[in-house]
Amino acid sequence: MKHLSFLFCLIGLCYCLSCADKSTNTKNVNCPTPPPEAIFKKDLSGISGHHFSIKGRDSEESLTFADSSAVTIFQSGCEKIAQEYRFTLPPSPDKSSVNLAVERLTYLTRLGPDYMTFGGWANAIASLEKEFASNSAVQVEPGFFVGLDKLDTKERTILIIKLFEQ
Repeated sequence: MKHLSFLFCLIGLCYCLSCADKSTNTKNVNCPTPPPEAIFKKDLSGISGHHFSIKGRDSEESLTFADSSAVTIFQSGCEKIAQEYRFTLPPSPDKSSVNLAVERLTYLTRLGPDYMTFGGWANAIASLEKEFASNSAVQVEPGFFVGLDKLDTKERTILIIKLFEQ
């Protein structure tokens, strides 16, 4: 379970990555965590589009990759933070949500050394494959959960990875 606690340390790391323009972020004195910041840099090789916006304690970051896939990341929370990654992919009806999650998180590690933490997430999710077979969200430490969901249409597959505290 050691690597699973590592997973949730990564939530805080990604939440605090200093890639955004800090002049637009001000800390809310009633909130112990800093406002969300962009996880990805605009000028990364392999990214054909990037947008980040913040409103209060919530943010939305969208990336389009060179392979035409995309991800939108929602960050929210104050006392208990949450991140949701929504990947838009070519149709993948034969792949499980676990396999797609491992594949896409591993893909993110290829964007550079700053993103190797996604490999830890991929490993943790892979190790929980049996639990995900019967649950859409799995508690990996007391109060910490990973949720997976997959929506298939003829045109695309949407993979949703949620990292959250309860």
